[in-house]
Amino acid sequence: MKILLISPATINYARAFTCPLGLLSIATHLNNNGHTAEIFDRTVSKGDIDEVFGRFSPDIVGISLMSNKSIDDAIFTARKAKELGLTVVCGGPFASSVPDLVLKEDCFDYVSMSEGEFTWLEIADNLRDGKSFDDIPGLAYMKNGEVFFTEERPFADPALLPVIDYSLVDVTKYFQVNYKCKKMLYVYWAKGCPCRCAFCYNAEFHRRCYRKRPLENVMAEIRELVEKYGADGIYFADELFCRNREEMHTICDTIRNSGLKFAWGCQTRIGIFNAEDFKYMYDSGCRWIFFGIESGSDEMLKAMHKDIRLDKIEDTFAGCKEAGLIAISSFIIGLPNETEQDLKKTISLVRRIDSMLYNVNYLAIIPGSEYYYKAIESGKLPKPESLADFRNQRFGEILECNLSNIPEKELKVIRSFFMWLSFTAEGFAPDGEKSNSFAVKVIKDALESTAQHGIIHFFKEAYYSGTEFIKTVFNIIFYPGVKKKYDLKFKYFRKKQ
Repeated sequence: MKILLISPATINYARAFTCPLGLLSIATHLNNNGHTAEIFDRTVSKGDIDEVFGRFSPDIVGISLMSNKSIDDAIFTARKAKELGLTVVCGGPFASSVPDLVLKEDCFDYVSMSEGEFTWLEIADNLRDGKSFDDIPGLAYMKNGEVFFTEERPFADPALLPVIDYSLVDVTKYFQVNYKCKKMLYVYWAKGCPCRCAFCYNAEFHRRCYRKRPLENVMAEIRELVEKYGADGIYFADELFCRNREEMHTICDTIRNSGLKFAWGCQTRIGIFNAEDFKYMYDSGCRWIFFGIESGSDEMLKAMHKDIRLDKIEDTFAGCKEAGLIAISSFIIGLPNETEQDLKKTISLVRRIDSMLYNVNYLAIIPGSEYYYKAIESGKLPKPESLADFRNQRFGEILECNLSNIPEKELKVIRSFFMWLSFTAEGFAPDGEKSNSFAVKVIKDALESTAQHGIIHFFKEAYYSGTEFIKTVFNIIFYPGVKKKYDLKFKYFRKKQ
């Protein structure tokens, strides 16, 4: 069977794009099992959808709906497929969180829930054999006017997942500049996360199940990316990179003994590693680590089930700096029932840690998260009735629903302050280049995005970016009282690694 897997275009998104790892894994698995799968990534390709359908003549179409940024194009491509009489299956974290709303559209026949490799193999096999999809585990579809869910599919044995075939896409279109590298690409070692953060969809999508792939498979992918395509940086896209020191030592030793030369980074949790561990990671090529801290208030951390200790945060960032690692921090403001005192504790913590970038965003009430369901149940967030209700939301970037006890104006000023601080931060540069600001990367990403999508895309992005820039500057300049209230002075936060 011929399967066309589509990654729909995104809106208001000027940052560099990442390889569609989920689609790559599914397509590779299908090709390894006697089918013919292709990927059409509309985030990086200018190709005409009608031309692709005409050339490939697929038997079925799959569309990945990773977030609300792709809703419009997902519907557009699905309707194009339906015009040809094709069955359309939608998948991805966002689709799995709101399958009822996806199936309300007149262009989606099924939703593939959660992990997709083996669901898609059964779809392709049943299509070839003339069998119905209705009893395939892991699907949702309309039956007698109601959403019907088939049996929940157990997660696959990671050893049975394929070594990803990156030749299914043009790898060079996904190169990114990052700390200490110019051609960074994404790979993953593990799926899922055992944690229970209330703002995250993981507990529903991955059911808090952490699954490691065979390390030799991951290294085979990295070797190909480095030796065949020239990658000099790898970002481990795992939601949690290593649960303990033993796993970290295993992968660091494997990388060190591989003979491959590349910088790498990851995201992990506070409290897993210490200064000695960070030095071990640095010696194997690690150059940056992302930490989700979220709050400096112990009450807020407990309420969101973050399960980290405040006293470990400063030690972690000091350990990274001592080892030579670039530490990146993430914080959330506007949390449910957050008070002025809670927020001041967060800002005080930000001042004390030495982070290259401070990602301070509003609470994103993401479908599938505990906060999403609680906000709807409490009546503070209207229950969405269609995908259109999500179309213009920018999770974490726009204050859609203020669940805190802090005035909206103050939250906007605080976020604007840290946006400007990170935008103008110096120290972001690949090896061999003079240190420059993060703004240079943002501008380069925008120009590359324009080259991929054309001048119309450029003007759309320029309008959005310009509007956000004006709002940011306005909030910083015209609300000195808020900055004074929270003791926001740039000199307190400008630090270098």
